[in-house]
Amino acid sequence: MTDRGPDPHDLAIEWHIAMPAMDEERWHAFTLWLEADPAHAAAYDAVARADRHLAAVDAARLATPVTRPLRIGILARFAGKPAWIGTACAASLAALLVVGTMRTGGKDSHYIVGTAAGTARTIALDGSKVVLNGATRITFDRNNPRTARLEQGEALFSVRHDADKPFTVKVGRFRVEDLGTVFNMVRDGGRLSVAVAEGRVMVDPDGARLTLGAGDAVTIDERLNLVTRSRAAKVGGWRQGDLEFTDTPLADVASAIHRATGAQIAVAVPLSRAPFTGNIRVSGTASADARHLANLIGADLRRDGEKWLLSSPESSPGVPR
Repeated sequence: MTDRGPDPHDLAIEWHIAMPAMDEERWHAFTLWLEADPAHAAAYDAVARADRHLAAVDAARLATPVTRPLRIGILARFAGKPAWIGTACAASLAALLVVGTMRTGGKDSHYIVGTAAGTARTIALDGSKVVLNGATRITFDRNNPRTARLEQGEALFSVRHDADKPFTVKVGRFRVEDLGTVFNMVRDGGRLSVAVAEGRVMVDPDGARLTLGAGDAVTIDERLNLVTRSRAAKVGGWRQGDLEFTDTPLADVASAIHRATGAQIAVAVPLSRAPFTGNIRVSGTASADARHLANLIGADLRRDGEKWLLSSPESSPGVPR
């Protein structure tokens, strides 16, 4: 008998369990696994959908209570297993997930699209288009292509306007609603940035109702509710390697370079909080981009394995080789 290898559902469960703690390397591996076979994506969608149903189950209504602590305990027991967890374990978890699906009813239509650092991806949605930068995750809804949730990273939205069904992007507790437009959004380190290339958007329509037109930009500190307005010259310039910043913390600048190129650049405290304004043209070569940023801000640079470390001159323990 030919060994077909692990069942895609077993692997999907393992990926789903590991996801909250995955680093960029694991996210890249996950993306490759999803794209290797349509069956992989289908299996993962099924597992994620069932898990979301289970989280919403009212345990008190079940004949045999299935409590949240029980679910956490089962997942924790599986989390330490190898790359595939085996048919028996998968069957046990599947039985638990079926309970949640049956009790909540209906089919969850949400799905997640993620990209590895340095890799862009375009998603077509009912006449609209979303271009994801690297290291980005967005949740979409198959039943409502006029809505999306930016979990992290950066994306450029080219929206077909519909006055009766405005396109809405959710980011944390905020919403951005299109008024017929092309706009860029970034969520990084507790900061939400929106920049408009064409048309208009409304940020936080249920609260502040900030209307932005072409060339306008706004940055919101999600924790402090601090809003900063600015002008944006090159909206979505990251697609051509042009990165624009206005009073952006250097840690976020390093994250932007990482999304666009995959280069890993760490910025030491307190330099990481220093604001940077200007344009950076990235080359895609980690060493060159790290040195370029270091020269722009007058920082010392050294290499640590695959990472490049930026620090203030007085705190740097060495120089790159």
